[in-house]
Amino acid sequence: MDSDSDSADSGGEGTSYGLKKKMKYSQSYKSDWEKEPRFTGWLIKSQKGKNFGFCKACNKDINISSGKDSLIKHTQRKIHEQNVKSIKNQPSMTKFVTDTKRRQRAQDTKEAEIRLAAFVA
Repeated sequence: MDSDSDSADSGGEGTSYGLKKKMKYSQSYKSDWEKEPRFTGWLIKSQKGKNFGFCKACNKDINISSGKDSLIKHTQRKIHEQNVKSIKNQPSMTKFVTDTKRRQRAQDTKEAEIRLAAFVA
């Protein structure tokens, strides 16, 4: 009888009852993350797949299958911080376009006024 109880105890060593195995789910990209202040301006959806985000500042795909934590870790990297800082200091292309249009409009207005004055005189 002692050997029966020993064999029952030894049979349970390989399995652990009471502890459930956690299912791991891979995280997919959520467009709501782009609206968060710490991710705005540089995070977009990657073309690589649904488990990736793309950092416009670093020009890299970020694996987000482990969740938002991987994005937070990416933001804490020195290279990312430097890239974001340099992007903020650069003027946007829209500023150049609007300045050019404004100057052109002012030039056209001057030309029209001169022609009108010459016509009237």
